[in-house]
Amino acid sequence: MLAFISVFLIFSIYHLILAPSALAFCPVCTIAIGTGFELSHWLGIDDIISGIWLGALTLYLGFWAVGFITKKFHFKNGFLSLLLIILSYLLTWASLQLLGAYTGQNLIFGLERVGFGIIIGSLVLPPALSFEKYLRRKNRGQAYFYFQKALIPVSFLLAASLLVNLLI
Repeated sequence: MLAFISVFLIFSIYHLILAPSALAFCPVCTIAIGTGFELSHWLGIDDIISGIWLGALTLYLGFWAVGFITKKFHFKNGFLSLLLIILSYLLTWASLQLLGAYTGQNLIFGLERVGFGIIIGSLVLPPALSFEKYLRRKNRGQAYFYFQKALIPVSFLLAASLLVNLLI
């Protein structure tokens, strides 16, 4: 909880006093990431599992930013898309740095546990989204069941979380 309050205060002061007006940084996202991460620690959830969900969220936020720019400005550029996705990862990494999640003592395969989970979550989300699109195409653009667009990725992430929990 102390980390949440610290992150909130730091970003509030920074954005109110020091930030240039064009800085594209989302303090609400940072606070949400910090809160979720701290809550998962409080609940005793392993950092790898938290990282899986955080990795998927980060990638999805990058995809969302690309979609927003494409729709808002009618501009599609592969390099810009890649930069926006990289920016979402950099902002997540910076938030975790402020939370003290990267200590160098909580390692698996030479990586921080949360970072390892972020990689897994980032690798699981694209096939989940592709599978959902495949099902929709197969059914002439219609979903097979309510909330299919959300439930398919969540199911993939839940399966990855359970598998990692069993293996590690």
